[in-house]
Amino acid sequence: MSVVRFIKRSHTLYNAYLSLRVFLKYKSFSPSKLKVTGSDNFIHTNPKERRGKSLLMSNASGQQWIKQFWLKAVDLNPNLVLDCGINYGEILFFPIYNKETMVLGFEADPTIIPLILKSQNIHPNKDQMQVFHCLLSNKTEEEASFYIKKNWSGGSSAILDESLKQTDLEEIKVQKDSIDNLIKDLHFSNDLLLFKIDVEGYEPFVIEGMEETLASFKNTIGTIEFNPEFFEPIDVEIQDYLDSLFNRFKVYIWKNEDTLSEITSSSKEEFIRNLRNSYANTDIILATSSELVQRLGYKLA
Repeated sequence: MSVVRFIKRSHTLYNAYLSLRVFLKYKSFSPSKLKVTGSDNFIHTNPKERRGKSLLMSNASGQQWIKQFWLKAVDLNPNLVLDCGINYGEILFFPIYNKETMVLGFEADPTIIPLILKSQNIHPNKDQMQVFHCLLSNKTEEEASFYIKKNWSGGSSAILDESLKQTDLEEIKVQKDSIDNLIKDLHFSNDLLLFKIDVEGYEPFVIEGMEETLASFKNTIGTIEFNPEFFEPIDVEIQDYLDSLFNRFKVYIWKNEDTLSEITSSSKEEFIRNLRNSYANTDIILATSSELVQRLGYKLA
């Protein structure tokens, strides 16, 4: 067994190992600013938690398929961009946007919001951006439980599933709200909407809470996480959720970074099988037309 694999068995040892590597790279134990791989833009992270340390070490080089999709879609000059589940913003702050694009981000974890705002403040499109601190859902409520995963911010969720129960958590209360309600007084053109939804299982509620927004746009394209393991704790029937997606969108999976494949059957079993064999595993692309996907420049299998 390698030394690193042995160290990874202990959260304490692995965190210390990452802290040492961060220090050797940045000559500081508490750097927060990093340049995102493949971009000229910078983001801020929390160097005290493991995901923040990992981003510092890799310069946020992960999820290349999402980043490339985001760049391609931004080149279509969307009128409105929605990043639902910002985390540290390695997707939201990755590109330069058209000066006419309104860019909105949503994050439930209050410990990350100050870092997101610091990243916004150094982004070339900062004046076109607005950040909302809330738990996105299908309704507006004063408070709802949200569980911060202290050792890996990317796993924080409003859903207390078995995997979260076994980790070091902090339960907080966050206001619930829907996209339809949050943006109802904003003004933008309605030709093209671009979105990303990665909210650790709350995706069905977020989609339901943006129905009016989706209906108001001529064209829509986005990427969404689809993890069947999250849906049982929130009593979401996978087949019903799939049917709602197929009724509104054309659905695509990644065959590789450059090639997409359209999924034409909404059968739960077949869809999950295709998803698990896909390049991006739990990420899918949703679009209102095949023409819109073709404009992104992907090969279609």
